[in-house]
Formats: sequence, C-alpha cells, structure tokens
Amino acid sequence: MAFTAAQRRKAKETIAAKALAKQQEVLPDFARLTEQQARDVISHVAEHGDLIAAARSLGAIGRGIGVSDVILFLRSKQEWVNGMEVAEATYAKKLSRDAVDVANEPIPWGEIGGMEIEAQKLYLDAWAKRQKLRVDTMRGMAASLVPKVPGAAVNVNVDASRREPAGAYATMLQAVEQVERSKVIEHKEEG
Repeated sequence: MAFTAAQRRKAKETIAAKALAKQQEVLPDFARLTEQQARDVISHVAEHGDLIAAARSLGAIGRGIGVSDVILFLRSKQEWVNGMEVAEATYAKKLSRDAVDVANEPIPWGEIGGMEIEAQKLYLDAWAKRQKLRVDTMRGMAASLVPKVPGAAVNVNVDASRREPAGAYATMLQAVEQVERSKVIEHKEEG
C-alpha cells in the first residue's frame, strides 16, 4: 500500500506539530544530572535497552535523584532527546542481530541422539516453537523502539513448489529483479 502525497504531507505536518508541542511543553522541577551521567545513561540504554536499569546504574537513586528525574532531565534538552533516540535505535539493531543469531542456531542433534523417534519429534517441535517465540519477541521489541516511517510498501507473494525447487528459484529471482519497476512481486507457479 503506497501513501498518497496528501497522506505523506499530513504525516509530516503531524510529526512537526508533535515536535513543536514537545519543545513547548513545560517540565516540572527535577534534579540535574551531570553531562557525564547523562552520557552514561544513554550508553547503558544503547547497550541494554533499559532506561530504569540505566538510571539505577548511576547509583544516584537514594541520593535524591530518582528515575523520573533522569527521564525528565533527558527530555529537557534536544541533544539528550536525540541521544536517546539514537540509543534506542542502536539497541533495536542489536535486538535484530540477536534475532538473526537465534534463528541461525543449529538444531540440537546431540541432545536428542538417544531418544526414540516420537520423543525426538516432540522435542524438536517444542524447540522450534521456542526459537520462533524468541525471534518474534526480539523483532517486536525492536519494532517498538524504532518508529515507523511512511513510505512505499513492497508486497511479496512467492508460491514455490517443492517438486521443482530450481525452476521456482529461478522464477523467483526474475520476479525480484522486476521489483524496481512495479514495487509488487507476484509469482505463481505455472502448471
């Protein structure tokens, strides 16, 4: 689904209006952090993805600086807001890489070597479901950290046959080469 020019313009206007509202919002009084503490929090968020744990890692909680103080301080200046956005995007990329690593984990044949066939099937089925859940969770977290940007959508529809993998693969490659012209890939096996 592609967005019309009016929809893209409306999205840009909405984003600009929200940014202006954020600049004009009044924040309550809060404890000030040093620039190094702010950098440490942003670095921790980029590495671990958890702002609350990042605030606690400062060791400032209990000395009059709470999690809300850290959050409000990081929203008080545009440079810290930008830093947090970059940190969250960095963590989202890390989650995406981790999801790929989980998806590429080898099947644990050594663990099921002595089992009966039915037990192996049950074990591998549960293992595959767990791996899928882990990947889906990481993808969902990564998607929630990075805002969606409106743009041209690409639809992919591939129906490959198991009887002729080489022919289906060649046909699929031809369809992929056509994506620049049509932005929609449709493949239907003939025969």
